[in-house]
Amino acid sequence: LRWLDLHNLIGIVTLTWALVVGVTGVISACADLIIAAWRNDTLTAMVAPYRDAPPLTRLAPATRLLDIARDVAPGMNPDFIAFPGTRFSSEHHYSVFMKGGTHLTSHLLTPVLIDASTLQVTAVGERPWYMDAMGMSQPLHFGDYGGMPMKILWATLDVLTIIVLGSGVYLWVV
Repeated sequence: LRWLDLHNLIGIVTLTWALVVGVTGVISACADLIIAAWRNDTLTAMVAPYRDAPPLTRLAPATRLLDIARDVAPGMNPDFIAFPGTRFSSEHHYSVFMKGGTHLTSHLLTPVLIDASTLQVTAVGERPWYMDAMGMSQPLHFGDYGGMPMKILWATLDVLTIIVLGSGVYLWVV
């Protein structure tokens, strides 16, 4: 192959990869907006019955939250707990965010809302499409889905992109 042909061949591969990384990077950059949309849409609907409830005077102990969440979301593992009054919960709920057990679903979070005074499950959230897109784009952007082989592929594509850019400048000058 001639130098220009090799440049074009590698360029096609790296352009496709760069577009994937670019699009997933844009989605990741919009994470705060996506989370705000989820809070204003899905979370608001999930806690609507508590809108006019009086403030809590006492919280139930959080010791059983993980067991309660595992019971209503079998096959999923807890990722984090949001306490009442925080960004990912309401004034009246503990939120246990559950993640899937496979590589693909391990970045998709499902909230389990538990009443902070009675420890009763009040809602298991459905993820909107934009939260799925954000959850799947971040590991794809950073090459975290396939472990070390994916990271090696990502590093190789990084180097190839640099080579294509450098050879493009060289071919343009010469």
